[in-house]
Amino acid sequence: MGRAEFTFWDLGGQAALRALWAKYYEEAHGLVYVVDSEDVERLGESRRVLHEVVQDEALRSAPVLVLANKQDGRHACPVELVARELNVAALEASGRAVRTAGVSALTGTGVREAVGWVLGQVRGAG
Repeated sequence: MGRAEFTFWDLGGQAALRALWAKYYEEAHGLVYVVDSEDVERLGESRRVLHEVVQDEALRSAPVLVLANKQDGRHACPVELVARELNVAALEASGRAVRTAGVSALTGTGVREAVGWVLGQVRGAG
């Protein structure tokens, strides 16, 4: 495999910033959606936002990687619960390439494998 270049934008989840997100969609080849797996109370809001984002025409064919971050934390929800709460199955049912992975941004655990999946999906679509 040849070299690949990634550009990641941390767009922040605050409601006031979400209006700015769409300007980044046109050049996106994939979506990496990061969820704090220790913040159970916000999973419902995260589900709503994720499903709104993937409806944007510019992202219709983009693979979606949902990262359940902070899996190293004491109170982390299991990856399966995060996937269920975000209704990832509905995205999969639409025929979209989707993966949910547990990671720790602090330790780096799972990040290489997850990004490798996105790269494989983007290259496969190329």
